[in-house]
Amino acid sequence: MERRELLGDILGEIMSANPWCAKINISALDDEARRTILLRVKSKLGFTRILEALGVSKGSLYNYVQGVRSVSDNVVLRALQYLDEKV
Repeated sequence: MERRELLGDILGEIMSANPWCAKINISALDDEARRTILLRVKSKLGFTRILEALGVSKGSLYNYVQGVRSVSDNVVLRALQYLDEKV
């Protein structure tokens, strides 16, 4: 499956559950914003649940949070569904 198709599928699932997420231009988010999203979801769900929810390993989450690796668009999309919209 092509990356664009995969992102479209993920976005479609999220739009049906949280339509506010669809308004966010994920590709425009900088690395700091992506890490902040992950940290907020981690504080909300806890360490074990965020690993399950995002489908990432402990090492990957550590690398994302520490800035060793850039957080991919689809991980950010999955994380956003666990946050509420703030105005």
